[in-house]
Amino acid sequence: MRFLLDALSNAAEPAIIPADSGTLRRLRRSAMGAMGAVFAALVLTSLELGRVFDLGWHFPVLVAIGFLPIASLVVLAMPWHPYARFGLANVVTTIRAALTMLTGALVVEFLFAEHSVALSWLATAIAGVALTLDGADGFVARRGRMASRLGAIFDMEIDALLILFLSMLVAASGKAGAWIVLIGLMRYAFAGAQLGVSRIQGALAPSMRRKVVCAAQGVLLCLMISPFVSAPAAQAMGVIALIALTWSFAVDVVALARQSAQGYRA
Repeated sequence: MRFLLDALSNAAEPAIIPADSGTLRRLRRSAMGAMGAVFAALVLTSLELGRVFDLGWHFPVLVAIGFLPIASLVVLAMPWHPYARFGLANVVTTIRAALTMLTGALVVEFLFAEHSVALSWLATAIAGVALTLDGADGFVARRGRMASRLGAIFDMEIDALLILFLSMLVAASGKAGAWIVLIGLMRYAFAGAQLGVSRIQGALAPSMRRKVVCAAQGVLLCLMISPFVSAPAAQAMGVIALIALTWSFAVDVVALARQSAQGYRA
């Protein structure tokens, strides 16, 4: 996940909480407790969904395999968390991560099994809850005065992963071709380009345009999965979403390039 790359790229900077600190040990215990509770609920939920929808033993296994690396990375990143406790906002983001893993496991079902209308409704419902909770973690963090850069990056990467899984679900459903996955891959292509191209490695200012376009991607993809949207309608929605996202990333790339050029001239 990107926040770990961020921490590694700034390895010369000291962590916010020293590694030998008792505060860090308590913080990690708090994070592990929250992650463990969400993980237990996730496993039980995936087992029940597997039973009700006849998904097989591999469904909860895929969900668990997907969630554990995320939980581990978040716990490892705790030295960069500027508070003495994990916080409710991060718990909300962790719940969103669990819902995202359920969505990701459903991609396999759509690809390799004959998915039913009921399964399409299930995917729509899970994704809908995850999208509804998006923004709640930021609100809770600000309300509780526990907003942090680490929390924002955690939130952003779960958003990106959910969009990727949703685009894969749409492709796997047959409502659109493989081109729809470009919506989910674009965020990662941009991050990769930033690692390799120095002119676009600067920091982007907060943007309402970026937030609106990102939110629209999730809503449109979720609607495209739902059974009441036909394939032609889904394809039209996908084209609109892809054009809007391409335009938004192009604006950001141009802004970063200009920012870099101004810094170079200075």
